[in-house]
Amino acid sequence: MGLIEKARASIGANQKTFDVAAVIGVLAAATWLHEEHFAILMMTTAMLLMVAALGLTVQFGFAGVVNFAGVAFLGIGCYTAAVVTKYTSLPRH
Repeated sequence: MGLIEKARASIGANQKTFDVAAVIGVLAAATWLHEEHFAILMMTTAMLLMVAALGLTVQFGFAGVVNFAGVAFLGIGCYTAAVVTKYTSLPRH
């Protein structure tokens, strides 16, 4: 039906409006789910992985550079967070 092409064209024509709507949507979801710790954790995890994927898209897709430094830093940060959470008395939620 061409629905994806129509949506892609609409978003491309109204990029700033789409960006503002996305930010408002994330803030509304975070406000609505502020007592649900698991939902906030999942939203945060999804956003962090999205930023990592966008970084790789820029490096591989647009620049054509094979560089795994961003992924290495993400892995080191995840490992450090896991070790700090397990062996210290920081809150786990």
